[in-house]
Amino acid sequence: MPSVAQASVTTNLPLDLMTGFMVYDRNNENPLFSSRSMAADRDFIETLQIELLSGANFQESKLNYSEAIVNEKFADMMGYAGSPVGQTFITRIDNAVSVKIIGVVKDFQISTLYQQESEVLKDVLPLIIFPREEAQADWWFPAGRVIARLHRADEATLEELNRKIKSLTRKDNACFTVYHSKIEQTYSDTLVYKRAVETSSLVLFFIVLSGLFGFIQDEISRRSKEVAIRKVYGATLKHILSLFLKDTVLISIPAILLGFVVSYITASGWLRQFSVRIVLDSLTFISVGAFILCGNIACIAALTWQTMIKKPACRPL
Repeated sequence: MPSVAQASVTTNLPLDLMTGFMVYDRNNENPLFSSRSMAADRDFIETLQIELLSGANFQESKLNYSEAIVNEKFADMMGYAGSPVGQTFITRIDNAVSVKIIGVVKDFQISTLYQQESEVLKDVLPLIIFPREEAQADWWFPAGRVIARLHRADEATLEELNRKIKSLTRKDNACFTVYHSKIEQTYSDTLVYKRAVETSSLVLFFIVLSGLFGFIQDEISRRSKEVAIRKVYGATLKHILSLFLKDTVLISIPAILLGFVVSYITASGWLRQFSVRIVLDSLTFISVGAFILCGNIACIAALTWQTMIKKPACRPL
């Protein structure tokens, strides 16, 4: 189909938890660790655009447990001396099988980014990818998924794909779903929280901004006699501005520091639900705090300037 850039057949998607295979030492005596495992045809890596770091891809789509592609985590846990390509490991299908590593792919997250209760699932998991035939019905990997990477993703193309897959499989319930929608469904609670934070932040910004304008205007009105006396004694507009800026900065800095503490505690608690997360570095907080402080100073300076220049008694800078 002209709309399809690449297609593949696989037993699992990265969002799936996948099947666990135990890996043994060279003598097939001691279990080393449990690895996630899947099977895919030779077009899988290119279709999902997974980075192949070393070695080669499968030469043919043929079910074969004697060779496999592994991820970086698997190679690190095996502790191979030198390149893992060409090395072997032992696993058990029906009996003990010696598997040769033909390639290593870059680590990608298996299952979701949410933190798992099990200690084993809290890190990037080791992964084995076995080759498989497109139409192979294998006991170990009974599931089958057809993946299509499209040149364009629109409703007409999706409808055409669904008609084709129903015709090929002769199953009325066979259909394609957009992978992005599966990701959004997986993280639906997080997306709702994200939108709520964005909306509330925008609303609070305008509330604080209106409050700041009102506060400065009240301060100017309350201290009008003080300002008039200072001007009589030769105070310039620059000195008048410094009066209001000094008082406001003394309030703003402790408020911003308190905001740092509350924000850090809240963000850290929310990020703990993810196994992969950003680092809350001090530079981010300092940058945001400086932006807020500069915004406050700019608002105060603009209001004070606008009010004071209307007073004829005030000398220019």
